[in-house]
Amino acid sequence: MPWYPGQVAVGQKVFNEPVLLARGFASQPPTVTTPGTVTSGGTVTNSTGYDCMVYAACSGAGGTISSVSINGGTVTAVGGSVATGTFYLPSGATISITATGTLAWKWLAV
Repeated sequence: MPWYPGQVAVGQKVFNEPVLLARGFASQPPTVTTPGTVTSGGTVTNSTGYDCMVYAACSGAGGTISSVSINGGTVTAVGGSVATGTFYLPSGATISITATGTLAWKWLAV
């Protein structure tokens, strides 16, 4: 079956628009509310109902993240302390960050 530039062939049908992986469905992770940051060593539980990526950063003079604990297991940065980090936090898991400086974070559902 011939088609023209700008058309996409799927099976025996020819469509004039881009074809999504699952035709008719475009998915995007839901928006979750980032909990307020806690003081160094404080614990927060992921009660969003979704697995999340936690993007954490420390600012201020000498601001660093020295350790992160997820469900009691410690995640250590290569080379010691870091100023920023990204962590996978399953739904229902707890996270605790030990840091100096001002800690800020953003949670995104995955």
